[in-house]
Amino acid sequence: MQITGDAVVASQVASALAIQLATMPWSDSVRVSALGLPAEVTSLAGARVNAITDLEPVVAALEARDARGQDDVLTGRLARVQDEAPEYIVLAEPISEAIAARVAAVTAGSRHPFGVVAVGSIPGAQWRLEVDEAGSLTLPLLALRVTAHRLLPRAQQAVADLFEAADAEAPSPAGGRVEIPGTPQSIDDAAFAAAPVRVGILGPIAVRASGPMDPSRIPLAAEVVTYLAAHPGGVHPSVLAAAIWPRGVTHTVATATIDRVRDWLGDDADGAARLRTDETGRYQLAPSVAVDWHSLCTLLLRSRNAGAPQEEAELLRRALHLVRGQVLQDRPATRYSWLVRTPLEHTIETVVVDAAHRLAQISAQISDPRDCSEAVLSGLRLAPTAQLLWRDLLEAEHRGGGVPGLQAAVADMQETMDRSGTPVDAETEALIEHLMSSRAAAEATGA
Repeated sequence: MQITGDAVVASQVASALAIQLATMPWSDSVRVSALGLPAEVTSLAGARVNAITDLEPVVAALEARDARGQDDVLTGRLARVQDEAPEYIVLAEPISEAIAARVAAVTAGSRHPFGVVAVGSIPGAQWRLEVDEAGSLTLPLLALRVTAHRLLPRAQQAVADLFEAADAEAPSPAGGRVEIPGTPQSIDDAAFAAAPVRVGILGPIAVRASGPMDPSRIPLAAEVVTYLAAHPGGVHPSVLAAAIWPRGVTHTVATATIDRVRDWLGDDADGAARLRTDETGRYQLAPSVAVDWHSLCTLLLRSRNAGAPQEEAELLRRALHLVRGQVLQDRPATRYSWLVRTPLEHTIETVVVDAAHRLAQISAQISDPRDCSEAVLSGLRLAPTAQLLWRDLLEAEHRGGGVPGLQAAVADMQETMDRSGTPVDAETEALIEHLMSSRAAAEATGA
């Protein structure tokens, strides 16, 4: 992305983008390198923004990372871009033509988990923003003209104060449990199963609708519906267009697609369209469109208020039964690029892992290793590298399966970690050693 026009305003826009990239809720694993931004800006986000003076090592690292990805494809390994930590470079000063050419080469295409934001022209930029001294920003590709979001000098201290407050330790939820997000409506698993129109994101993409749709258009229509389901508060048409068509689209094509999706979802009993526009012009789904993520949250919220462990366990089981796989599993490589820019995937994984771990704890308390293992496996379907759950599974196998079962679970875990490139935690390795030695000692003494 390049930002041209008034140099001062362009630098302020780049500063705001750098701060957002490093500190938004979805950016826990995002790495940001900044060249030429004011020191006051790069210090706001602490270590989350790496202020650099030499771009060469950063570009070389991106080239090596890109080469590794190509090697994985050539050797037949499954390369999933979404598994890699996103990385961004923000350039607020000119760079040499040679470095610019290397940056353009390494960022060409759409399958890289990294990007560049540059003040001034840069070869190969897919998005070209123009700003003027009044603070207006023009995006020619989408024919948009808006007020630029920028970080002004007078706002820097106020933003720094906000970050300082945010970095202060926040109180943990009761019992150390994660917070369950609120939902647009309370809908349990039975209501979800009975809904005439429903959206499944807890696994492979699944959109059930009642209207007609050309099969060749279903993948695009399903992405539109899924994006709206992930943003229940409503989405401005231009934001929706930029998310679904990141390389740009004409107004005619976008409008025609929305009309087809509206027909596909159909109308409620009162005749109101299930894809509707609110008073501000934002698109949103009707409450009658059921989403499995909302059902899972509904059941988990009920489980927090259960009166007995058995009641809590049953609600947890029902919630985890909605999990069919990883979030939007098997999504096309050329679609759903917007997912990495939202906290949705991270939030779902955190909530599901917490629920599976809690159900495993309850099962262990009532000495039921089989139920404990099933609870853990339901969570691992969505978060296969969650080592908290793997430790729960290893302990369950230790209690109920003996050395062969424990060894098989360890082998499954190691294969999963190797496949994803995730190292085994020291805590997990220590547990394995402890369980193996204690089981061997117990069997040797006939216990």
